[in-house]
Amino acid sequence: MGCRHLQAGGMDGGTGNQANTASWGWLELWWTSRNLKHSDVIYCIMAETKVSDEISKPSLKKGNGILRREVWVDGQGKVTRYNLSYINHMIFHDDNGRVVGYDNAHGSHHRHFMGKVEPIKFKNFEDIEDRFLADWIAIRSTK
Repeated sequence: MGCRHLQAGGMDGGTGNQANTASWGWLELWWTSRNLKHSDVIYCIMAETKVSDEISKPSLKKGNGILRREVWVDGQGKVTRYNLSYINHMIFHDDNGRVVGYDNAHGSHHRHFMGKVEPIKFKNFEDIEDRFLADWIAIRSTK
């Protein structure tokens, strides 16, 4: 399922194997003391997995700079976090050179453009990737 298991004492073993049932005794006490369903607790301890951490360096002719793509998913493969950015210090010096970017850090989906941050409506991650690509192509064509 992609879930990482906790060992007794709350340390993350990260093995992905089924934990020894004896080590789950403390967790059973925690569930019952808070009147939680098992699914509530499992949701809370499911780990995100970083499935993409890509850096591309387009040629000067294709825009120069750095394209960055980071994506995390949950146990069901749903995108939970993302960071897409075009960094080019020759175009923009502030915000670590980020000319345009999309991410959902700090609990909200937003767009960075030349140092300004604006909230965006989120349909799905594919839509965000399409918007980012369109922005990058538009910036490239104005150079």
